[in-house]
Amino acid sequence: MMKTQIRKKLTSQKYLAGWVSILILLFLLLVPSIQAFMPNCDQLLHMMEKAMGQTSSGFFIQQTKIIPELDGSSANQNSSQYSFMEKLTISCPGNLRADILSESNSGYSVESNLQYIKVLNDIIISKSKSIEDHYTDILLCQSEGNLKAMLTLLGMDTARVGYDRCRGKICYAAGNPDPKNPSTTLWIDHETFLPVRYRLCLNNQTIDFFYENWEKTSKIWYPMHITMYMDDKVITTIEVKHVKRIKETNQPDSSLFDIQGIAQTLPENINSGSPETDILQPKRTDRIKELDKDIENFGKMYE
Repeated sequence: MMKTQIRKKLTSQKYLAGWVSILILLFLLLVPSIQAFMPNCDQLLHMMEKAMGQTSSGFFIQQTKIIPELDGSSANQNSSQYSFMEKLTISCPGNLRADILSESNSGYSVESNLQYIKVLNDIIISKSKSIEDHYTDILLCQSEGNLKAMLTLLGMDTARVGYDRCRGKICYAAGNPDPKNPSTTLWIDHETFLPVRYRLCLNNQTIDFFYENWEKTSKIWYPMHITMYMDDKVITTIEVKHVKRIKETNQPDSSLFDIQGIAQTLPENINSGSPETDILQPKRTDRIKELDKDIENFGKMYE
C-alpha cells in the first residue's frame, strides 16, 4: 500500500514537471516572436502619420493661453495670463503657417522643408523656433523620413523604441523615456498610434507637450487640447476651436509658405529681444472676453 502511494506521488510529480517544462519552452519560443512585433522608428512614425490622416491639409483656429511664471496667487494669475488666437494652415507635404489674429498687429510664422521664419508687423524677428513653437513638430504633415531626420537633429535616439506608460496609457516610446536622464522622446498610443506626449530637450531646456482630446474632422485627426510643461509647471495651453479640411482642388497659395521669398522681401530685426510679446498682450482689459466672439466669426469664414 505504501509503495503504491509513493509510486502515484512520483508519477504525479513527473507529470507536473513535464507540464512546467512545456510551459517554459513555450515562453522561450514566444518571447522572440513578441519582440519581433516591436516596430522600429520608421515604421512607428509611418503608422502615426497614417493614423493622423496627415495626407490631408486643413485650417485650424485655436486659442493659446500663455501662463508666465508667477508667485502662485490667484489674483496675479488672473491678471498676468493672456490669450491670443491663431489660424493654422497646414498644407501637405511639410508646410505650416500660423497667423496671429489680432486687431492692432499682424504677425505670422511659416515652416517649410525644415526651415522656419517668424514675422511681426512686416519685420522678420526670428529664423529659428523658440522651444515652445516646437509643439507643431509632429503635427506638421510631412514624410516620416523628414520627421525622423528632424527628430534626430533634435537629439532623439531613433534607434530606441520600447514600451512605456504615459498618463495611464500603454505607449510606444521612441527615444529614451527615462525621467532621470531626459532626452528628446515621443510617446505614441499603442492602440490608436496617435501621439500622446512629446518631450524636447534643447539648449539646456526641457519641455513636454501633451496632446489630448483627439477628434476627427473629415479625414483629419487633431488634438483639441495641447498643454506645455516646463519644470513640471504648465506654461501654455492651446484650445482648438475650429477644424476644417482643405479640399485637394482648393489648396492654399504656395506663396504663403515661401520662406525664401519672405526673407528677400521683408527687413530683419532679429536681435530685438522679444517683440512678439506686443502682439500677444491684449491691448484692452476686455479683449479676452471678445475672444469667443472672434473665434465664432472666424469659424464661420471657413465653414
